[in-house]
Amino acid sequence: MKKPKIFLFLTQVANCGVGYYRQWLPLKRLEEQGKIELRVIDFNWGKKEIPNPYIAEIGEDQMHDIKLDKKFEEAMHWADLIYICRDESTPFISVIGGFKEYFKREKIKKPILVDIDDMVAHTRPHNPGYMSFYPGSSYIPLNKHLATLVDGITVSTEYLKKFYKNDNKNISVCPNSLDLRWRDKYADVKPAFKKKKDEIRIGWAGSAAHWENLKQIEKPLYEIMKKYPNVTFHYTGLYGDLFKWRKMKDRIKTVGFVDLKEWPKKLKSMGFDIALAPLADNNFNRAKSNLRVLEYWAAGYPVIASPVEPYKFIREGVDGYLAMEENEWFDRLELLVKDKYVRNALANKGYLRVKEEFNVDMNADVWMSVFKKFIS
Repeated sequence: MKKPKIFLFLTQVANCGVGYYRQWLPLKRLEEQGKIELRVIDFNWGKKEIPNPYIAEIGEDQMHDIKLDKKFEEAMHWADLIYICRDESTPFISVIGGFKEYFKREKIKKPILVDIDDMVAHTRPHNPGYMSFYPGSSYIPLNKHLATLVDGITVSTEYLKKFYKNDNKNISVCPNSLDLRWRDKYADVKPAFKKKKDEIRIGWAGSAAHWENLKQIEKPLYEIMKKYPNVTFHYTGLYGDLFKWRKMKDRIKTVGFVDLKEWPKKLKSMGFDIALAPLADNNFNRAKSNLRVLEYWAAGYPVIASPVEPYKFIREGVDGYLAMEENEWFDRLELLVKDKYVRNALANKGYLRVKEEFNVDMNADVWMSVFKKFIS
């Protein structure tokens, strides 16, 4: 069987971790394994703005005329299958819709698939994306329209699949996976901030979109730090008035962001003894993936997480702990603060699990199976 020709079309919306984890990484691995031919427009690790390969111009008749970049147009014709990111801009949807109509008219069997990574219709008010996906926003029906326009959808979770099942009957779950060869390069990286004697470092890593999630751990974390003077807290991002305890300011460290390519090294260099994954229980979060826990495990960190949909895969007391109420967070934190052996056991089990079950070397074949289903 000849190799399928896949054209991966990523706009600026996905020129970040979204495009990397959900599309670029598994497809590059399939290309590396010799299973597909791949063309990509475009992905540059968020280093610079991706120019649109189409330009909308207003002609003399005041009608919009879409001009296509030759490289883009050639790739659309070259491919056996076109894989696009989620993008709710009207020019993007117009171009995809135009090609769909063209293929249909010319009786060309060329499926177009889209990856959808979030339940955008339920974006939370504290999330920066709420500026676009607030109730009544025009972007929400555009998201639905894109889902109905394409031949199939890939999503990261079963919860997302259920949400979009009425918009498209061809939905496949492709779970997030990690490049362990890349992650393992930094297994021995020392903490960027040297630990003091007997210090236990609790940490959280993620974007600035998690205020309501982090709010859940603020009180139990404060009580733990008050009871155990050797405990410190390191975290990324900007979170308003969270963790602003004057008496403990010398034990709290805000860590700056880095480029996507440097993220695995940065995460490992934060040197957590305990990694936290709090998540408020709402529709938006139920549709999220387990990526944060996978990254912690790959870095060798023991995890405490909320028992919300994405993290229910954690095996309680085997490769992690789950905590919902404040007293549960305190109890789990205290257990791990006091017991190094439990921390190490959880970390080892978590690392083995991510390597065995969430390794892109194996899981890229999930995407391959989806492509084969459409290229028959």
